[in-house]
Amino acid sequence: MTSIFVRVPYKTEAPQGPNLLHIYRRNGRAFATVTRYIWHKDGTGQNGYAEIETSDPDPADTVIEYFSHIGAEVALESDDLWNPSWGRLS
Repeated sequence: MTSIFVRVPYKTEAPQGPNLLHIYRRNGRAFATVTRYIWHKDGTGQNGYAEIETSDPDPADTVIEYFSHIGAEVALESDDLWNPSWGRLS
């Protein structure tokens, strides 16, 4: 099954869904970071807050492979960074 990745503008800072992948070029290679909301509980465990967390950069192939079964929002620095073998980008 081919995953569906949803394209969003590159300047998008917060995901609308669970995960946002920013894919960009560094030293001629494609890298990606993952931005997601992380839920933090307060001391009582009944309340808390959501905070945005962004991962360290990893090779884009590795990140896409991890999300290949669930899909994600994708923000591309340029169109030529998307490899069609990664899945459908809509």
